[in-house]
Amino acid sequence: MKKIIFILCLFLCAGSASAVNFDKKKNLVGLGLSYGGDNFGSAGADELNAGEDASLYYGRVLLSDNPATVQAAIGYKFDTVNASNGDVWFTRYPAELLTFYSFQSFRLGAGVSYHINPVYEEKLDISNNRVKFDNALGFLLQFDFFSHDFLSAGIRYENITYDSPVFWLYSDGTIKKKFDGSSIGFNVNYHF
Repeated sequence: MKKIIFILCLFLCAGSASAVNFDKKKNLVGLGLSYGGDNFGSAGADELNAGEDASLYYGRVLLSDNPATVQAAIGYKFDTVNASNGDVWFTRYPAELLTFYSFQSFRLGAGVSYHINPVYEEKLDISNNRVKFDNALGFLLQFDFFSHDFLSAGIRYENITYDSPVFWLYSDGTIKKKFDGSSIGFNVNYHF
Protein backbone atom coordinates (compact mmCIF):
# COMPACT_ATOMS: atom_id res chain seq x y z
CA MET A 1 0.00 0.00 0.00
CA LYS A 2 2.83 2.38 0.83
CA LYS A 3 4.37 1.76 -2.59
CA ILE A 4 1.09 2.64 -4.33
CA ILE A 5 0.77 5.89 -2.39
CA PHE A 6 4.41 6.78 -3.10
CA ILE A 7 4.01 6.14 -6.84
CA LEU A 8 0.79 8.15 -6.88
CA CYS A 9 2.53 11.08 -5.15
CA LEU A 10 5.40 10.96 -7.65
CA PHE A 11 2.88 10.92 -10.49
CA LEU A 12 0.98 13.90 -9.11
CA CYS A 13 4.19 15.90 -8.69
CA ALA A 14 5.46 15.04 -12.19
CA GLY A 15 3.69 17.90 -13.92
CA SER A 16 0.61 20.02 -14.03
CA ALA A 17 -1.99 20.53 -16.67
CA SER A 18 -4.42 23.27 -17.36
CA ALA A 19 -8.04 22.38 -18.00
CA VAL A 20 -8.34 19.33 -20.26
CA ASN A 21 -10.11 19.71 -23.59
CA PHE A 22 -12.56 16.78 -23.69
CA ASP A 23 -13.70 17.79 -27.19
CA LYS A 24 -10.33 16.49 -28.45
CA LYS A 25 -9.64 13.73 -25.92
CA LYS A 26 -12.86 11.73 -25.77
CA ASN A 27 -11.47 8.23 -25.04
CA LEU A 28 -9.65 6.78 -22.06
CA VAL A 29 -8.17 3.50 -20.92
CA GLY A 30 -7.43 2.88 -17.28
CA LEU A 31 -6.18 0.64 -14.53
CA GLY A 32 -7.41 0.58 -10.96
CA LEU A 33 -6.92 -1.06 -7.58
CA SER A 34 -9.67 -1.17 -4.94
CA TYR A 35 -9.82 -2.24 -1.30
CA GLY A 36 -12.74 -3.14 0.96
CA GLY A 37 -15.89 -5.18 1.13
CA ASP A 38 -17.08 -8.25 2.99
CA ASN A 39 -14.99 -11.40 3.19
CA PHE A 40 -16.06 -14.20 0.83
CA GLY A 41 -13.61 -16.77 2.09
CA SER A 42 -9.95 -17.65 2.02
CA ALA A 43 -7.33 -19.87 0.47
CA GLY A 44 -4.44 -20.47 2.82
CA ALA A 45 -3.76 -17.36 4.90
CA ASP A 46 -5.14 -14.89 2.30
CA GLU A 47 -8.73 -13.64 2.20
CA LEU A 48 -10.86 -12.71 -0.79
CA ASN A 49 -13.06 -9.65 -0.22
CA ALA A 50 -16.04 -8.51 -2.31
CA GLY A 51 -14.62 -5.00 -2.86
CA GLU A 52 -10.96 -5.79 -3.45
CA ASP A 53 -9.95 -6.00 -7.05
CA ALA A 54 -7.81 -4.93 -9.93
CA SER A 55 -9.65 -3.41 -12.87
CA LEU A 56 -9.10 -2.64 -16.53
CA TYR A 57 -11.52 -0.40 -18.40
CA TYR A 58 -12.25 1.67 -21.50
CA GLY A 59 -14.29 4.86 -21.34
CA ARG A 60 -15.61 7.59 -23.59
CA VAL A 61 -16.80 11.14 -22.94
CA LEU A 62 -20.36 11.23 -24.29
CA LEU A 63 -21.16 14.88 -23.62
CA SER A 64 -18.82 17.77 -22.99
CA ASP A 65 -20.18 21.15 -22.03
CA ASN A 66 -17.25 22.79 -20.28
CA PRO A 67 -16.85 22.49 -17.31
CA ALA A 68 -19.23 19.47 -17.15
CA THR A 69 -18.74 16.12 -18.86
CA VAL A 70 -20.62 12.83 -18.98
CA GLN A 71 -18.45 9.72 -19.26
CA ALA A 72 -19.37 6.08 -19.85
CA ALA A 73 -17.00 3.17 -19.22
CA ILE A 74 -16.99 -0.61 -19.45
CA GLY A 75 -14.46 -2.86 -17.82
CA TYR A 76 -13.37 -6.06 -16.15
CA LYS A 77 -12.79 -6.39 -12.38
CA PHE A 78 -11.08 -9.37 -10.84
CA ASP A 79 -9.40 -10.60 -7.70
CA THR A 80 -7.81 -13.95 -7.01
CA VAL A 81 -6.13 -15.69 -4.11
CA ASN A 82 -3.73 -18.52 -4.88
CA ALA A 83 -2.57 -20.86 -2.13
CA SER A 84 -1.17 -24.34 -1.68
CA ASN A 85 -4.65 -25.69 -0.86
CA GLY A 86 -6.29 -24.15 -3.97
CA ASP A 87 -7.53 -20.96 -5.60
CA VAL A 88 -10.49 -18.61 -5.12
CA TRP A 89 -11.50 -15.69 -7.35
CA PHE A 90 -14.23 -13.14 -7.96
CA THR A 91 -14.90 -11.51 -11.36
CA ARG A 92 -17.44 -9.06 -12.79
CA TYR A 93 -17.97 -6.64 -15.70
CA PRO A 94 -18.87 -3.09 -14.62
CA ALA A 95 -20.70 -0.62 -16.86
CA GLU A 96 -20.45 2.93 -15.50
CA LEU A 97 -21.98 6.31 -16.20
CA LEU A 98 -20.54 9.36 -14.41
CA THR A 99 -21.05 13.10 -14.58
CA PHE A 100 -17.92 15.16 -13.86
CA TYR A 101 -17.38 18.80 -13.05
CA SER A 102 -13.90 20.04 -14.03
CA PHE A 103 -11.95 22.92 -12.50
CA GLN A 104 -8.34 23.69 -13.47
CA SER A 105 -6.54 20.33 -13.56
CA PHE A 106 -9.05 18.53 -11.30
CA ARG A 107 -12.42 16.92 -11.80
CA LEU A 108 -15.05 15.64 -9.38
CA GLY A 109 -17.71 13.17 -10.45
CA ALA A 110 -20.61 11.04 -9.33
CA GLY A 111 -22.56 8.32 -11.06
CA VAL A 112 -23.76 4.74 -11.17
CA SER A 113 -22.07 1.41 -11.74
CA TYR A 114 -23.88 -1.72 -12.91
CA HIS A 115 -21.93 -4.95 -12.31
CA ILE A 116 -22.78 -7.64 -14.83
CA ASN A 117 -22.20 -11.35 -14.22
CA PRO A 118 -20.51 -11.28 -10.79
CA VAL A 119 -19.08 -14.76 -10.19
CA TYR A 120 -17.27 -16.26 -7.20
CA GLU A 121 -15.35 -19.49 -7.80
CA GLU A 122 -13.21 -21.70 -5.63
CA LYS A 123 -11.17 -24.74 -6.43
CA LEU A 124 -9.83 -25.96 -3.12
CA ASP A 125 -8.57 -29.32 -1.90
CA ILE A 126 -11.79 -29.76 0.08
CA SER A 127 -14.35 -28.15 -2.26
CA ASN A 128 -15.13 -26.80 -5.72
CA ASN A 129 -17.86 -24.16 -5.83
CA ARG A 130 -19.17 -21.60 -8.31
CA VAL A 131 -21.73 -18.96 -7.31
CA LYS A 132 -23.20 -16.56 -9.86
CA PHE A 133 -24.51 -13.46 -8.07
CA ASP A 134 -27.35 -11.28 -9.31
CA ASN A 135 -26.29 -8.27 -11.36
CA ALA A 136 -25.81 -5.33 -9.00
CA LEU A 137 -26.36 -1.56 -9.16
CA GLY A 138 -24.23 0.80 -7.08
CA PHE A 139 -23.08 4.40 -6.99
CA LEU A 140 -19.67 6.04 -7.43
CA LEU A 141 -17.85 9.17 -6.30
CA GLN A 142 -14.57 9.97 -8.06
CA PHE A 143 -11.90 12.67 -7.85
CA ASP A 144 -9.23 12.92 -10.59
CA PHE A 145 -6.11 15.02 -11.02
CA PHE A 146 -4.58 15.63 -14.45
CA SER A 147 -0.79 15.80 -14.33
CA HIS A 148 -0.77 16.26 -18.12
CA ASP A 149 -3.63 16.73 -20.57
CA PHE A 150 -3.43 13.01 -21.45
CA LEU A 151 -2.77 11.44 -18.02
CA SER A 152 -4.85 11.45 -14.85
CA ALA A 153 -4.85 9.72 -11.48
CA GLY A 154 -7.67 9.56 -9.04
CA ILE A 155 -9.37 8.15 -6.03
CA ARG A 156 -12.86 6.69 -6.03
CA TYR A 157 -15.47 5.38 -3.64
CA GLU A 158 -17.93 2.73 -4.80
CA ASN A 159 -20.97 1.59 -2.83
CA ILE A 160 -22.48 -1.69 -4.04
CA THR A 161 -24.06 -4.85 -2.60
CA TYR A 162 -24.04 -8.31 -4.19
CA ASP A 163 -27.03 -10.64 -3.66
CA SER A 164 -26.30 -14.36 -3.63
CA PRO A 165 -28.89 -16.87 -4.86
CA VAL A 166 -27.85 -19.22 -2.02
CA PHE A 167 -27.13 -18.84 1.68
CA TRP A 168 -23.47 -19.03 2.77
CA LEU A 169 -22.67 -20.82 6.02
CA TYR A 170 -19.35 -19.93 7.64
CA SER A 171 -17.42 -22.06 10.15
CA ASP A 172 -18.27 -19.59 12.94
CA GLY A 173 -22.01 -20.16 12.35
CA THR A 174 -22.60 -16.92 10.43
CA ILE A 175 -25.11 -17.17 7.57
CA LYS A 176 -25.05 -14.58 4.76
CA LYS A 177 -26.90 -13.95 1.52
CA LYS A 178 -25.81 -10.34 0.84
CA PHE A 179 -22.22 -9.15 0.53
CA ASP A 180 -21.10 -5.54 0.80
CA GLY A 181 -18.76 -4.82 -2.13
CA SER A 182 -18.15 -1.18 -1.16
CA SER A 183 -14.57 -0.06 -1.70
CA ILE A 184 -12.10 2.77 -1.94
CA GLY A 185 -9.84 2.68 -4.96
CA PHE A 186 -7.08 4.33 -6.93
CA ASN A 187 -7.03 4.65 -10.70
CA VAL A 188 -4.68 5.85 -13.46
CA ASN A 189 -6.10 6.86 -16.87
CA TYR A 190 -4.64 7.58 -20.27
CA HIS A 191 -6.80 10.01 -22.30
CA PHE A 192 -6.65 10.08 -26.11
